[in-house]
Amino acid sequence: MTRPDRLEEAAAYIRQTTERVERLKERKRELVASARASSSSQGSRSGSGSSSAGAAEVEVQHLGSGLHAILVTTGAPPSEGAPFHRAVRAVEEAGGEVQNAHFSVVGARAIYTIHALVAEGGIERVVHRLKAALRGDA
Repeated sequence: MTRPDRLEEAAAYIRQTTERVERLKERKRELVASARASSSSQGSRSGSGSSSAGAAEVEVQHLGSGLHAILVTTGAPPSEGAPFHRAVRAVEEAGGEVQNAHFSVVGARAIYTIHALVAEGGIERVVHRLKAALRGDA
């Protein structure tokens, strides 16, 4: 293959790749717009004020004298830390001693993990307060 042939082949490849990148960018814009529209319609259905509270899932594991709580929220913007702070405060107000608490954001979801020590017989109270705080009752 001669040098001009290779250059022409390379130029064709670059044109094809550029076109493909543009198509993928357009597809991404469409998907992002669709996700935003879907997210805003879910937010308007769950009501105002405590939209994060209505869309929370709570899983609690009893670990002897402590608990491991995993909370997933989808109603509030993930960058908003209010549900996380409410959950930690609820555990502490119910008598739990938070040992470790962190959160991560995955798409439109925020996943919170809380490890706490709880006095004998206080786990049910902590779980009740935690769920109430995420519903917006506390």
